[in-house]
Amino acid sequence: MKKDHVPQDKCPFDLFALGYYAVDEKGNYEIVSSVGWQGTNEGWGDRLEIERASFREARERVVRGEMSPLHYHMTVRRFEPRLLATYLGLWTFQVKRHLKPKVWAKLPAEMYERYAKLFQMTVEELKQLPATDAPLPLEKAANCK
Repeated sequence: MKKDHVPQDKCPFDLFALGYYAVDEKGNYEIVSSVGWQGTNEGWGDRLEIERASFREARERVVRGEMSPLHYHMTVRRFEPRLLATYLGLWTFQVKRHLKPKVWAKLPAEMYERYAKLFQMTVEELKQLPATDAPLPLEKAANCK
């Protein structure tokens, strides 16, 4: 594709810049920055809405008392119990137990610190949900339909 034909359909994604190989006037290939094209933008918009719905559902489960705040923080960071257990040097069943609110409330301080360090947050932030009016992760990237 020629340099002046690289799609520039406007979309307010703040996640990353797209680059396409294009041919300049001399016939040389170069990477040209692009806002994207409509098909890509719509696909990303759909995917981001699915992610946001997942975050809202995880939050609701914590608020209802079905899961501990760990569930929300895991969902936002796309961790599964097995992967999280591997990073923390725990058994998978231990992480799954920590998802229960009663077990979560009785964990030793050292365990909270391990989770907080991995998630790069404070123990206080780990033990609670963000404020209800706080933007969801990926909130800046608007749906482009």
